[in-house]
Amino acid sequence: MKTFIFSMILLFLIVSLLVFNFFSIEKKSNELNAILQKLEESIKEKNNEKISKYLNDAILFWEDKKDVLFAVSNHKDLDELSQIFKKLKIRITQGRYDEAIEEIHLAKFHLDDITSNELPLFSNIF
Repeated sequence: MKTFIFSMILLFLIVSLLVFNFFSIEKKSNELNAILQKLEESIKEKNNEKISKYLNDAILFWEDKKDVLFAVSNHKDLDELSQIFKKLKIRITQGRYDEAIEEIHLAKFHLDDITSNELPLFSNIF
């Protein structure tokens, strides 16, 4: 009986940590998505001041949060996101805004993929 109770407590703790992890990743993903959305809008408006501001905001946010995400999430998607942010900065500094918007859409796709992969479903747990 003690083993069963211990197993149930352990299972509850693991599922609780997975749920906490999901909400943490979802929050960071939503914040970064919001910054990327503002960056995309400023690119469409061709407002260079806002473009610089939101690009710096996105890169700083990514640099600040990526280490935490690397500890708890899929490295493949995060590595691709790191590459996307490097390309995004290059595209914007070169004035290639159409390609920058494509990179933003790709980043949003990977952020959504990261969130869905961390969803505490039976298939993601086992």
